[in-house]
Amino acid sequence: MSNSVAVQEKRFIRLIPSNNSTTGFSPSGSQPIMRFSVADTQALAMMKDARLNFKIKCTKTGGADIAFADDINIDPTLGFCSVLDQVIVSSRRHGTQLEQVLNMGRLESSYYRSKYSPKMMASCQYHGGRAVGMGRMNRWDGSFTGGSTTTDLKSLAMRKSITGTKEVSIPFHIGMFLTDESLDLSAIGGLEIAVYLQKSEAMFFGGFAQMSDVSYTLTDVSLTIPLLYKSMQMIQSTPPESVVEFLNWTSLYSVLDSSVSSIAHRLSLSGLVSAIHNTLPTAQINNTAYNQFALKSVAPERLTFQRDGLRSPLEKTMIVEDKRSSKSEDKSTTYPEILTEYLSAWGATKDLKYSQVIPELVKGVANRSGVVGMGCNYSPDSAGINVSGVLSMDLQSKLENETGGDPLTIEPYALYSFYLSRQAFATSPQGIKSL
Repeated sequence: MSNSVAVQEKRFIRLIPSNNSTTGFSPSGSQPIMRFSVADTQALAMMKDARLNFKIKCTKTGGADIAFADDINIDPTLGFCSVLDQVIVSSRRHGTQLEQVLNMGRLESSYYRSKYSPKMMASCQYHGGRAVGMGRMNRWDGSFTGGSTTTDLKSLAMRKSITGTKEVSIPFHIGMFLTDESLDLSAIGGLEIAVYLQKSEAMFFGGFAQMSDVSYTLTDVSLTIPLLYKSMQMIQSTPPESVVEFLNWTSLYSVLDSSVSSIAHRLSLSGLVSAIHNTLPTAQINNTAYNQFALKSVAPERLTFQRDGLRSPLEKTMIVEDKRSSKSEDKSTTYPEILTEYLSAWGATKDLKYSQVIPELVKGVANRSGVVGMGCNYSPDSAGINVSGVLSMDLQSKLENETGGDPLTIEPYALYSFYLSRQAFATSPQGIKSL
């Protein structure tokens, strides 16, 4: 008796955008969206290995090439992953939306800073997204930070990537693409993937005089996905109705405008796994003087997660210095408990061996972009818990005025929230229904 798995064929498919443009894709041009269509076929898509490939050229005033001496920068940890702003995935056959992730760059910023070490960024990730990472390669290295982006060694290394035309290959970290299991394309009815490009004023930052003229264009765009085609025996044994399950991000935006804040999100999720939150002063959004993907600290003093008004699953109270005039960057505490819970939201803490979330990078001061986040793991076994109600977060923090430079006053901070859940869909020839 033959093994049906043994006669399956594995192929890598390369898709060009269905709205392909001869002039390329650009946020400041006529094509800020790239659309890909994955056929409804008898195959299993290995979405974890999907890659978006393109050539990117960054330009300044009049379309001229960026020079290495120009103070024009992109986030050193994201690299060209920062071109992703929003991703929407739908069923091709039925038109049902399966996942939508907003503020994709902020999610990727937390992902890479938490799960990659400086060495991993400068080696593995550099060859894909051209990112150099943050932090020292080892603890004996000398200083890597400067007083400005023109002298900062990481900024200088990253700036080499935005001169000329570069070839880039980046993964998607939307929920569906994080799932280890392959996705049955025939059951889901194929896929329609829409990728919205990041605005130039959100991607670039620095002291260049005409930052409003800086932009980028993507050419030779393609999406590669490995497919495992079903054998005839598998096709014949596939039921007409089935249940498809994969991870899914729910992204939300809030504002912290008081040193004692309560943020509530009404959600209906069938398998909530974890929550990730990161912050940035609202005055720095779309402000080219600041890195848009920095994870700046709100200097938390007390953090409580609640579910339907009850404390769940955790509460953290920090022992902080009582000298109000001290900036958070000058304080000795680096919020270790809050950061530990934040890292656990990405998976079991014991499995996270390397990270850029280290004390010297936490603060996000002056020329450093910061690595701070908040979060919790609602389901340590990753099975997910059913939630239909209000998830809230009580936060006592300093919200110190970083943009204005006066730590005795506060300024509002944007709170970017991402909830990871395990969603299930019932599929049939008549359509797709969320369970």
